[in-house]
Amino acid sequence: MFESFIFIPASEKKFISKSENFEVEISRIFDFEDSINEYEVDDSLKNLVKINFRANDWIRLPFDIEQARIIVEDIVNISNFIIPKFKNSAELILFINMIKENQHNPKLILLIENAHAYNNINEILKQVKTYIYGVGLGSHDFAFETGIKNNSEYLRSIRINLLIIAKSHQIKPIDFVSRSIDNESEFIADLLEGFNCGYRSKFMINPKQITLTNKHPFFTKQEIEFFREVLNFYNVELQSKSAVFKYKGVLYEKMHLKSFNKFLQWGDKFYE
Repeated sequence: MFESFIFIPASEKKFISKSENFEVEISRIFDFEDSINEYEVDDSLKNLVKINFRANDWIRLPFDIEQARIIVEDIVNISNFIIPKFKNSAELILFINMIKENQHNPKLILLIENAHAYNNINEILKQVKTYIYGVGLGSHDFAFETGIKNNSEYLRSIRINLLIIAKSHQIKPIDFVSRSIDNESEFIADLLEGFNCGYRSKFMINPKQITLTNKHPFFTKQEIEFFREVLNFYNVELQSKSAVFKYKGVLYEKMHLKSFNKFLQWGDKFYE
């Protein structure tokens, strides 16, 4: 229902070791960019030598292409990379070509961290969509570079627009990092706002945020029961024959019912 991407500083052995106990559905991002210093790269690479990499693990590369090359060449058993701080397709293609020298079929997530990348992202995706798995807002750098206050209220329209662009290209939109770690209500507010804007995945920086996400139902018990009513009405009363139907004064299309089934599977975990 909701996919978690958690940043783990590649320099921190303790955090890396703890991440081995994460559920397999959680996407780990071993971070070689903002969370570590340049002089820590060699030791950070050593920290990952004994890691059992999973298919949904990622490496966030530094924007310095020569440093990124060292990392890509060293970590040969992973092909998922996050590219930060690029401004245009030319910069991004340099990274893609460098990665392809070592990984023939790379999968990439693009971090939008400046006004240039945000303005160019639609055209960029038209050129390099083949390699792109997802796109998300790097809100801290984006806010610093643009002068926009770094909170959900001021970034909401940008997040929604980025989601629409990503979905128009059939790639995964990933919601921004919530900086709230100890304030549970603030994190849940950010989580729900992203969910209501259409996001079904989110960047995270602390395991507490994953726990809160996994415990949150997203729908009320009443909403879940209403979805069940609509499905029962369609399957029993209409015998699954109508492409468009009305229930309690509201029109529904058959295609909507696929989502309702997903919502029920999620909700039943909380309201059995």
